[in-house]
Amino acid sequence: MKKILLIASFAFLAIVGCKSLEPQVKNTETLKSELYQLEKYNSDLKNKIDSYKNRVQELKTDIAQTENSIDSIRTLAGQYVTVETFSNEIPTEVIYQKKYPGELPSQLNYVFVKGLKINLRDRPTTLSKIVSNAEYFDKLTLIEEVINLSGQKWYKVLDKNGDEVFVYSKIVERRAFQFDEMLYKLNEMEAFISSELEAGRKIASIKAYVPNPNNENLKREEDKYGNVEDQSAAAIYEEGMLYIPDRTIISVIYSDEEISEIKTNYASEEPLFVTNDLISYSPKIDKPPLRAVVVDTQNQNLGVFQKIKDKWDTNIL
Repeated sequence: MKKILLIASFAFLAIVGCKSLEPQVKNTETLKSELYQLEKYNSDLKNKIDSYKNRVQELKTDIAQTENSIDSIRTLAGQYVTVETFSNEIPTEVIYQKKYPGELPSQLNYVFVKGLKINLRDRPTTLSKIVSNAEYFDKLTLIEEVINLSGQKWYKVLDKNGDEVFVYSKIVERRAFQFDEMLYKLNEMEAFISSELEAGRKIASIKAYVPNPNNENLKREEDKYGNVEDQSAAAIYEEGMLYIPDRTIISVIYSDEEISEIKTNYASEEPLFVTNDLISYSPKIDKPPLRAVVVDTQNQNLGVFQKIKDKWDTNIL
């Protein structure tokens, strides 16, 4: 009887023991399942990361190819033909002796900036890289005039850092110290005065200046020579009218009480008449000048000339 009870007791313990292991087995299976799912998720995530890396590399390659294409386009668009080159050397026919305070201009050929702020580029095209900027009233030394493949005119200039850059022609104004042209006009005027004095005529000048500090009611009608009505004397000839600018040197051929027949060194029209109130004989001109200031109205520059040993020397302003 005791043996039977003992065996029964062991059997009960065995059953109880097995039941107590069931939760642990279930937990283990759950952990295994979760671990499998985690490993699968990590594997999928790694595949996605690898895919993204490959895509990024492909995009980098595409970007590099695109940048190369853009560079090729910029290079092609930036090709140009040089139309004219410029020098900053004073012409050999112009004698220069420094006699007065001031510096010799370092920019004999330059562009004047008309915009508030403009871009200066590494090639003559708006597709090219912006190297630097320039502001209104800046003067940039001019090196070349060029034409790009689109037919646009650009200038190669030096920026403030001394670097060679390009600027579009329509946002600047080309200017120059035209010493040779100044000297030509001065010699032309000297010859005109000498020949008219030898012909026994009086030399005078046009007196047409009217103060107008506020630039009001400007009369900008132009004649065939490009002279405007404002600050000029109206001169009548057979076919029409010319505007002779204030302070123009003239020769008086004939004069009566109200009107005079005159001659200028630039107008070939004859006979040419102006009213006497527009003629000034002061200061008296009875010989060619030994000193002169030549005004280049187009480039807004001045040249100061002095006759030394029958040759014109110049100072520049």
